[in-house]
Amino acid sequence: MKRFKQIIPLLFLASLSLMMGFKKHLTGKKTEPKWSGTVKFHQKRTGPTIVRNEWWMIATITNNFGNGLDSSFFQSTEGDRAHCATNAKAELSLGLDEQSGDYDISVSIPGCYGLKTDRYGKTDSFGLCDETAILIERQKTSPNPNVLTGTIRVVEGPDASGYTVITTHEWDLKKIK
Repeated sequence: MKRFKQIIPLLFLASLSLMMGFKKHLTGKKTEPKWSGTVKFHQKRTGPTIVRNEWWMIATITNNFGNGLDSSFFQSTEGDRAHCATNAKAELSLGLDEQSGDYDISVSIPGCYGLKTDRYGKTDSFGLCDETAILIERQKTSPNPNVLTGTIRVVEGPDASGYTVITTHEWDLKKIK
């Protein structure tokens, strides 16, 4: 019985220190940083049968959430047309590797729905996509890691058929403390 009396205070101290450790862990939990600003995507296609073909995605973010616009317009030389524009909630996900200084941005954007009219005048519903995202990968932080800004412009083409695609990403985000 004496052995158990010696162990009881040790068990009490062990359980008390475990409880204090859990409490410290729960109250010291890190919160995800909040970011605010804009993230944009624009893609323009040109070619022999295209009058206009542009796609925009624009997100205005406050504390990692905001409004996303998904919009597209197409018109061919033959008279085919399609247009969509949808506003809905958007959410920012930002991954930051503090060791390498690299970061990735992803903003969920709603699907784009509208109408298309063919060269014969027949109109039908049109959906560019159900859901998409603006993705910006492997960018380096600036001297101030609380501000993430940049522009990427990629030109593809013209290909053998004379078509060119110009894709532009722009972002300006600030960490909110």
